[in-house]
Formats: sequence, structure tokens, C-alpha cells
Amino acid sequence: MGTVNPREKWMKDPEYRRAYFEGQPILRVAIHVIRFRNEAGLTQEELAQRMKKKQSWISRVEAGWENLTLKTLGQLAYALEKDPAEFLMSVDMEPAEKPLPPRFVWVTRGAGSGKKSEIER
Repeated sequence: MGTVNPREKWMKDPEYRRAYFEGQPILRVAIHVIRFRNEAGLTQEELAQRMKKKQSWISRVEAGWENLTLKTLGQLAYALEKDPAEFLMSVDMEPAEKPLPPRFVWVTRGAGSGKKSEIER
């Protein structure tokens, strides 16, 4: 009997599947912000100053907690001297077989819903 890919099993759960697809762009942007900021040799505080934002906002972006507008994505790109399209490029998300963190699923479903899915248990 062959090994079952856990991701295939999780993708059959409609809530997980929705959260996965909704979360991919946000996680990609977060990973690229961290990568591009580090490549530029900037701290979160320095990037925040370039954007006239608070350091805590940069921290939330890098944690995947901010749902950015396209305009804000452009501002990030300008501050980091990158093409905005680079923020949505594919990212190696190791290990790809792991589900999104439960907090991410909870956030995409809406805080305070009170319901926990099988994914969060």
C-alpha cells in the first residue's frame, strides 16, 4: 500500500482548500518582503521609515497578518526597489506538504466565529 500525500487529503476539506488558496498570495508577499528587505540590508524600522509606516506594520506584513491592497504592494515595491510582480512569484514553501498554520485558517474564516474546523483541532 502506497503512502498517502497528506496535502491531497487536506485539500479535500473545503475549509482548508479555501484557506489555502486565499492564503497563498498573502504568504508569498510576506516571504518576499522578508527576503527583499534582507537583501537590501534594511531593518523593519528602516523599511517602515521609507514607507512612512510603523515598524509594527512591517512586522504584521512579514507575519502574513496584513491583507495588502495593490496600491500598498506598489508602495512596498518602490521602497524595496523591486518590481511589484516579483512579490507574487512562486516561493519554495518548505515543506509543501504541511497545512497552513491554524491561526491563518482562523484569520481567513474571520476572528470570533467561535467554530473550529477539523483543521484547527
